[in-house]
This record gives sequence, C-alpha cells and structure tokens, in this order.
Amino acid sequence: MTKLVVEPFGLGSIEFGLPIPLESMDAYWAWQKIVTKFLFYAFLNRPACLITVAPQKWSLGRELTTEAEIIIDSEPYLLAFRDSCSADLLTDVAQSEDFQRGLLWLVSLSKENKAEIVDLIRAIVDSNFLLNIPRISEELLMCGSDGNAMYWFNHHQPLVDIVQTLAGLAQSTSCNFDATAVESLIDR
Repeated sequence: MTKLVVEPFGLGSIEFGLPIPLESMDAYWAWQKIVTKFLFYAFLNRPACLITVAPQKWSLGRELTTEAEIIIDSEPYLLAFRDSCSADLLTDVAQSEDFQRGLLWLVSLSKENKAEIVDLIRAIVDSNFLLNIPRISEELLMCGSDGNAMYWFNHHQPLVDIVQTLAGLAQSTSCNFDATAVESLIDR
C-alpha cells in the first residue's frame, strides 16, 4: 500500500510525498487528490503570487496574467497575482504540468511586494534547490521536479494541524501515513 511521508525540510518547512516510482495508477490518482486538497488547505481564499519558471506557450501562468514576462538573471518568469485563490484556480494549478514539474510556485506575497519576489526567485535559484535549502522568509509552496513531493516553506499553519490534515488526506485516499520524522517537532 502507498505511504504518504511527511518530513522536516529545513527550519520551519516540510516535505511530503509518495515513494518514487509510484506503484500504480491508483497511487497516482491518490497523489493528485492529496495535492489538490492540500492546495485548498494552504491557499484557498488567500492572496498569492503564482510564479511560473521558464514559461512555455502552454503554461497555466499565461492564462493567469496579461503582464509580460520578467527577466531575472537572463531567465524568464511570469508573475500572476491573485487577491484570493479560488478552488477552481487551485484545481487548475494542481493539474498543471508546470506545477507538477516544480515550475509553478505559490508565494504568499502581493503585487506590492514585487521587489521581494525578485529576491525570493534569486534565493531559490542560487540555492540549487534540493541540493541546498533556499534561505527565504516568505511562505512558498511548490512541487519537486518529479511531481511526487511537495515543499511548504515557512508554512503559516501550526505543524500539528498540517500533520493532522495530511493524515486525513492519506486516510481519504487509502494511503498509509508516516509522520515519524516530524513527531519530535510538533511539541515545539
């Protein structure tokens, strides 16, 4: 049976996901349900900036913004600001190839914080993400490049609530759940 595992990922951040490779199509669909429901948990009705890395013609970010690409250190990015993330938007994000490949990020910053967003992008790129944890203070939710893990940096929810939510999502999709690696952090 597939197991959803949650682990700490640096200070104040978590990683959760399923083992690679996924064992079946049922595991794939369970993961898709977990991702969508978790995006609702984290960003439903909250403002966010959706950052598309290396946007393509088919990128969801193109549908979300009429603004031109911005170039940071010779690389293109799209910034789509939302005052409130709807369930439809978050469903589209969860299903988008960009999000599943780690190329669409949700950040809890508004349009007024554009300079901070540029600094955030540079910090993530400069860290060679997954080799080194980026040193950021902003709340950021993204998938890993394989699509089978999510990273929530500087989460706004208490860890105990996040673990309970993930446990419920695992149960609703008939996945086992393992939060052993974060249990000692919950009491802090």
